[in-house]
Amino acid sequence: MAVNQLAPPQSKTELASQLGISRQSLYYQPRLQGKDLRLKAEIEKVLASNKAYGHRRVALDLRINKKRARRVMKLFNLKPQRKRKKPNKPKDVGQEPMAIPNLITGIIIDAPHQVWVSDFTYLPYFGRFLYLATIEDVFTRQVLG
Repeated sequence: MAVNQLAPPQSKTELASQLGISRQSLYYQPRLQGKDLRLKAEIEKVLASNKAYGHRRVALDLRINKKRARRVMKLFNLKPQRKRKKPNKPKDVGQEPMAIPNLITGIIIDAPHQVWVSDFTYLPYFGRFLYLATIEDVFTRQVLG
């Protein structure tokens, strides 16, 4: 006699107390979702015509509060396009190097601090360039600065 019996129905008050929440929160229905979707469409229109606008300019264009524009842009991951300027490289990059005469030929280097050499370069770092200049002692091969 296996009768499939369901547990007796519980009241919403009992369910809320078991979950540890207030009974009122069982009836909560968010209202901003529809408004946020409409605002998202308007923000996308503004960003389509002005790709670099951030939340402040979008808010000015739409005549809304900038905090609301920022919240909706963050919610839907709407970001302006940022264009970084690339550094001006020397014009001789990629060309044949010029023949530079060696000024230390014939010199016998037998002690430190007789001849120093220097070099500089730029290193790409997270979309930017860092410049590195070094001074090295020829005898000890130690970087001095």
